[in-house]
Amino acid sequence: MSINEKDIIDSPEPVSLSGTQIILNQMRNCICKIKNDNSVGTGFFCIIPYEKGSTINCLITNNHVLNEKYYDENNKITLLLNDDDITKVIDLTKERKTYFNQEYDIALIEILDMDKIEYFLELDDKLKKDINSIEEIYKNNSIYIIQYPEGKKAHVSYGQIKKLINLN
Repeated sequence: MSINEKDIIDSPEPVSLSGTQIILNQMRNCICKIKNDNSVGTGFFCIIPYEKGSTINCLITNNHVLNEKYYDENNKITLLLNDDDITKVIDLTKERKTYFNQEYDIALIEILDMDKIEYFLELDDKLKKDINSIEEIYKNNSIYIIQYPEGKKAHVSYGQIKKLINLN
């Protein structure tokens, strides 16, 4: 994976090439490209809080990348990991917990043990608290956004958190 200056030039905050490379290397097992019939998008493997203090492993992406209609009408999705070195096929015929929200452009699909995904991001413990009490903790904090824009090579963008939205 190579990164050059033009890949991060649009960042509103200077990001060093070596720092960007370190971030991408740490994240490369937790991000993937999602290929479906119409598009390629970015997905993240993460552990999210669930019922009664439990957690589930999920693939999180945008609803415009993987929506409920696609999920209901197809048998599989193809995931490309480690900059396309590894291909995983996720069987959508198995019963999985899902969440799709077009308004907030989010999709969550449970990852099962049989999918053999090994690396997951864990949410910061602060996110497990009431959304109203943590908004001030995170408001205006810096955030790095790691993605495959338009299905191309991995890219890191920089931004600031302006508002947290409670999806419940």
